[in-house]
Amino acid sequence: MSQVNITVREFADSYKDIIGSGPDNQCSIDLINQARIIAYPLGLWVGLEVYRRISVVNGTFLLPYDLETIKGAKDWSGQSLNVTNVSYEDYCTCCGGSVLTRIEGRVYSPFTPSGLLPVSFRNANRRDNGVQIRVVYLDTFGSMHDETLEVNQLTETRLIHIPHTIKRISKPTTAGIIEIKECKNVVGYIYPVEKSPVYTLYCIQGHCVGSICINAKKKYIPYTLDDTEEILDINPEALTSFIIAIKAKLKRDSGWMSEYSQTVKFGKEFLEKELLNERDTSIGTHPVDYTNYFYDSLLQNSNQ
Repeated sequence: MSQVNITVREFADSYKDIIGSGPDNQCSIDLINQARIIAYPLGLWVGLEVYRRISVVNGTFLLPYDLETIKGAKDWSGQSLNVTNVSYEDYCTCCGGSVLTRIEGRVYSPFTPSGLLPVSFRNANRRDNGVQIRVVYLDTFGSMHDETLEVNQLTETRLIHIPHTIKRISKPTTAGIIEIKECKNVVGYIYPVEKSPVYTLYCIQGHCVGSICINAKKKYIPYTLDDTEEILDINPEALTSFIIAIKAKLKRDSGWMSEYSQTVKFGKEFLEKELLNERDTSIGTHPVDYTNYFYDSLLQNSNQ
């Protein structure tokens, strides 16, 4: 979250004269999302970098759906891991130590089927009763199946066959998470905003089990009217500038390109200043007052 800790609703309400409508209007949310799209590619700002504890199983883990790229990682002892996008074999020809590397290709399921147990789905929020989930998978005999399941909160809905490989899962935006089970064990979740989940698989050489801590950049996920109580992830003053830029672009008046570039530049300066404040350890500290009577008394005692 930004150093200025306000919700999406508070932001939209405070700046409704600039946005043009209040927090309960879809147009406001759309405009805020368009402005966030400008900010995300410009850099790693305060609010876009998060820290997360990740469980490692057999030396691998899936990057959570809401994270885009890993910027750094440490193991349980605090030792930094080498993070690279090249293959481990290529990397370790000149470097040593534990290496965290991204495996090429995409994973379309938040878990790896064992190929031995039946798989079922259940929704956690009763508002999602009746939601349909489409699952494309290969069974243990290599046959392709395309099933559409209707989930329910009280009972689990099971795939007809035991899956060996999940090729695709798709669903609409839901009110809550969708729970995935192998037999009676929960093996994964599909989060509300995930319509067609795609995950990145990472491998850690020299670290087979346990957990690591990563710092990563957040993935851009649009706000909805259900997210107005979420904490705004971009500095509000910077976001306001980007909103003005978007409105200039939409109007396309004479000189709009100049206005657009200037307001984007202005917003970026806000983000850069906030990032500097976040990293500057001198902010909020004061030098010791050497005229303090208590300090003076200690000095006098030491001189005696």
